[in-house]
Amino acid sequence: MADNISAASSSAVSFKLFRGESIAMMLNDAQKTSLVISLRELEARLGRMQVLLDLNEFSTRLKPEVVSQLRASVHQQQAAIDVLFRRFRLPHETIDVVQTLIAELSISWTQLVDTRSDKLGRYGTVDPRLGTELDPELNQLVESCMQMIRTLEQARQG
Repeated sequence: MADNISAASSSAVSFKLFRGESIAMMLNDAQKTSLVISLRELEARLGRMQVLLDLNEFSTRLKPEVVSQLRASVHQQQAAIDVLFRRFRLPHETIDVVQTLIAELSISWTQLVDTRSDKLGRYGTVDPRLGTELDPELNQLVESCMQMIRTLEQARQG
């Protein structure tokens, strides 16, 4: 795979012409959008994979040589994605990190609220003691998410 990436890298940098057209012109706008979405989704999954591989040191599930091999594969895939973005001159969108974090925390906040003891009844009978054992910690997590959202909103406003 490394040979493919090297070969692809050299052709991406030169933006070779194909019958008088740039390689980037081979895709229409809808095709470019589809490709960008797929590549961005893969990038996100690779990022999550890296986090999980980092967490593996607290687990005995994967041997160090397997983790090293997977990290190398992640790096190769990220390089291949970069090649495709350059070769096809795909748009690099600026990600609003603050808005993304607020959205992620909002989803977590909502999910936590939906797992309070009074909401779990939709999945079956709730042990009457569950509220005192579960809800205080969930409420702390919800409040922590809300505080993080407030901090991000204040940072965004300057």
